Formats: sequence, C-alpha cells, structure tokens
Amino acid sequence: MGDLREFLPVVDGVSVVSMARGPDFDLAREPLAAVLASLQRSFDQVIVDPGRGAGAALREVMRCSTRTLLVVGGSVRGLAAAGQALRAFEPSGVELVLRQQPGARVPSEVAEDVLGVPVAGRIRHEPAIAAAAERGERPPMSGRRGGLGRVCDQLLAAA
Repeated sequence: MGDLREFLPVVDGVSVVSMARGPDFDLAREPLAAVLASLQRSFDQVIVDPGRGAGAALREVMRCSTRTLLVVGGSVRGLAAAGQALRAFEPSGVELVLRQQPGARVPSEVAEDVLGVPVAGRIRHEPAIAAAAERGERPPMSGRRGGLGRVCDQLLAAA
C-alpha cells in the first residue's frame, strides 16, 4: 500500500484515520496490517485506539505496536476491567494510564501492584472535556497547557 497522507483529513495538524465501531464490525488482519505499515512509513508516531473489541483488528494492532498504553478507570471496578483485558490479550510491555474518576482515586502504587503493570501517567477528571467529547466538539483546553495536554506531551516524549 502506498502513502496515505494525501487522503487523510487533518485536525489541528494531526492526520486522522477512523473506522467504524460496533459489535459486528471487525476489520480483517491483512488490510489493517497494510494501513498500519503505510502509516508507520509515513509518520514518526502512529497512535491507534482499537476500542474494546476482541477480534482480529485488536490483535493486529497489538502485534504491530511498539508501545501499548491501556487507559484504566482509577477505581476498583476500572482495575478489575483492566485485569480482565490484560488476561485476555496478554500484551507485552503494556503500561497504564490511570483516568481519575469522581469519588475514586486509586494510588498508582496500588494499580501497579494489583495489575503487575507500571503506571506511565495519570489523567485527572475534567468534566468539560468529557462533555465536549459527548457533543462531538473540540475539547475546551487552552492549548497544550491543560492537564490533559501535559500528560499527552509526557507520554509522547517517552515513546
């Protein structure tokens, strides 16, 4: 597959590829591998959110990844869900990003101990960002100075 850059929409200087989601949708391994290979040749960093599916697409993304970050709700329930995902896919080299939730704050050390995986970052609860995402709007942040922007910068710098 050739260079896809000219065909991709760009949002705030970031080229974006999106795919359908849903319980009945699973992209076959070969087309996904071709798209990922093209993106890796064209860009310094490729960030993939494979969703919560358990099919071939998720397995292929995990196989092609050089770094895997698992975003985890910072609660007992979130840790339980993360544990289930880690057991199902047994990813190597995975790191956690703890997402703080109202009324629940699991310390990084507890998450690392329970899941046996290091915490690479923490995202604090920002209701305005979640509300904007639900409405399909751009997050209300003042550039890269917001808390989420700082965490993203740190995670990208460590890549």
